Order: sequence, then structure tokens, then C-alpha cells
Amino acid sequence: GSVVTWQRVTTLQRCRDRIAVLTGGPGAFFRPSAAQHATPEVLDLAGAAGYSAVLSYDVDSRDFTDPGPVAIRRAVATSNAGSVVSMHLGHPGTLAALPGVLDDLGHRGLTPVTASALFR
Repeated sequence: GSVVTWQRVTTLQRCRDRIAVLTGGPGAFFRPSAAQHATPEVLDLAGAAGYSAVLSYDVDSRDFTDPGPVAIRRAVATSNAGSVVSMHLGHPGTLAALPGVLDDLGHRGLTPVTASALFR
């Protein structure tokens, strides 16, 4: 109902405001948690919180499951030019995998860019 929707919008706005305090801005994109693609409801909620763009991804590193650096590198190796890769802060395996991920992408002629640069 409308109370649930209002609570979700309020939660999203509080998160947006916290991100803005920590980083200087709310970010250009909203990426829903635990979902590769946004549902129509998520698009509406994000719009109500001021996000005109919702980011999906096509490569899931599954790093949030802490599979280790080798598995993360293998998952990211499926990316192509224009891919959006889902990776997360706060996981030691992600941090350990990152130098190898960057090397692997570089050897394939791919350059990581921000979402803002990719979707310019």
C-alpha cells in the first residue's frame, strides 16, 4: 500500500542523503540492492527520491559471497566493452582480486571507467 511505498521512498531518501554527506553528492545513478534489473516499482521509488537513472549490470562478480580472488577474476573475465560489472566494497576478496582484474581487463584492451563516463 501507500504506507509501504512511503516508507521505501523515505528509506531511499535517507540513504541518498547519507551518501551525499559522505561523498559530496547523491550520485548520478541508483543501483538497487540484490537485483540485477530494476522493477517498475524500483524505478518509481528511485524517481521519487530524485534519481533519474537506475543502473543495472550484466556481469555479476558474486564477490559479496566471498568466493575468493580467483573466482572473482574468473567472473569478471566474462565482461566485454560496455559491460557493467557488479562489485562491492567491504569484502577482502574483492580488494585482493582488484589488481588482477585490472590486469586481466588491460590485457584484453579494456579500460575500466565510471558509470557516468560509460553512459555519457
